[in-house]
Amino acid sequence: MPPEATGAYMVSPVVALAAASDRFRAHIPAGCRRPSVGDIEEAARSLWAEVDVGVWAWRQACELIGAYPAALCLLIADRRTAEGEVSSIGGYFLNSIRRAPAGKLHLDRSIRALANPRAAEERAAIRGFYAAEAGSGVRYDA
Repeated sequence: MPPEATGAYMVSPVVALAAASDRFRAHIPAGCRRPSVGDIEEAARSLWAEVDVGVWAWRQACELIGAYPAALCLLIADRRTAEGEVSSIGGYFLNSIRRAPAGKLHLDRSIRALANPRAAEERAAIRGFYAAEAGSGVRYDA
């Protein structure tokens, strides 16, 4: 798969780090203010063993889309789990990887949205809206 297919080539490691959760950042070498692509990949390699991502899934992702895009997928899954948006890191990670061959994996957009300081507030407001709608008893499928 060409690197352009995932949008990972447009994500600098500095922006990726800005989008990362505290748990992901803990795996970046201490004192590293300007991480490299290798630092992001190494952090993901050490993190996948801690979270719900198996060896097989990690290897498949690296073979299919490459190590840096796979690391970004894990970073996104971990951050969304930390914010309470996702319950299974492994499931979210695998679903992201499965979207890649169809050209539906846009890592640059996802990382930029997570790096935006206001994005978390906007996502929380949207989740609150849908939670209120679900609790109102209104059914849209009836």
